[in-house]
Amino acid sequence: MLSFKCKCPHCHNEANHNITAIAYYKKIDDKTDSVYTLIKCCKCNEPFIAIFNLPTKERVEAQKNVETREYRRIFTREYITYPEPKQPPTHESYPDKINSLIKEIEKVGEPFAKISFIRSALEFALIDIGIKSDKDSLFDAIQKAYEKRLITAQLADWAHIVRKFGNKAIHEIEATESEAQEAYDFLKLFLKLIYEIPAVIRKYSNPASSGNKEE
Repeated sequence: MLSFKCKCPHCHNEANHNITAIAYYKKIDDKTDSVYTLIKCCKCNEPFIAIFNLPTKERVEAQKNVETREYRRIFTREYITYPEPKQPPTHESYPDKINSLIKEIEKVGEPFAKISFIRSALEFALIDIGIKSDKDSLFDAIQKAYEKRLITAQLADWAHIVRKFGNKAIHEIEATESEAQEAYDFLKLFLKLIYEIPAVIRKYSNPASSGNKEE
């Protein structure tokens, strides 16, 4: 089976994915064709399309025999994928460490690994905003965040659920897809609350940046 090295737009895994079909040829102009290929990710098993543009003459020669080197050269051309790759939900207001962890969360497939990175991101964020000290457990840090009114009681309860998911993932190497998704949903909301919203408030509360001046 033919394979093609690229990054899956669904799970961001870069590997040699299986080409399941050369689905469609389309003429761009008198000298150029587009080749549409259906590809299945070797990790998440989601399908996607890769589109290659190449000279018509080269495409015709390559198509004569799929086992030839010329045919395989199709897949060395520049390409685009559909759907377009999802961008990790990083943000300029997040510390570099948080953005790096988010990219890792997007890459990994195993739920227990995803939750482990989510827990690390949560813990680092609590340290970064001055809530968690070296002596504090994650439980203590979540409670402090609530006591300082950085998060609501409902969000604190949710954080403890995610903390327990993290404990199970780390110590038992076990987690479900739904737990990983719930933990990720929590993390995105938490980061928005403690980083993104304050950044927007600072931006628009500064007269110099907003252009609003008292008259």
